[in-house]
Amino acid sequence: MKSDERIEPALRRVSLFVATALAILVTHCASTATTREDQSLNGGTSGAGVTLDWCAAEVVLQHKCQRCHRDPPQNGAPFALLTYPDTQVIDNKGKPRFQLMSEAVTSNYMPAQFLKLDPPVEPLTADERSLLLGWLNQGAPLGDGACQ
Repeated sequence: MKSDERIEPALRRVSLFVATALAILVTHCASTATTREDQSLNGGTSGAGVTLDWCAAEVVLQHKCQRCHRDPPQNGAPFALLTYPDTQVIDNKGKPRFQLMSEAVTSNYMPAQFLKLDPPVEPLTADERSLLLGWLNQGAPLGDGACQ
């Protein structure tokens, strides 16, 4: 067997390996880019292109949360959510309140539709939920704080 006859099958195997590796790399890069884009959309802006900051979150809190999370809290709510500092309080376990809020909204525990109130507690709309969770999950930033 000539050396050229032995090299050709080896080159085919290397070519197949390189082609497979490139396909995996392209797939991984595409999925990473999609993940970054999704994180940017969900963590930085709402689907409508609104910057997520305290002012955007405050609107949702006013319409869906502050009925109970007022000062003093009503209907068994454990704390007020009227101001930006209210969302930044650290509990005795060292957890910021905005993380507790995120867990409560993510698990659908809040808004508390299990309460029998008149009028009934309304669930978050998909847009409200997306906006609020986006803000909470990016660390509940204040932004410029100049709400209108």
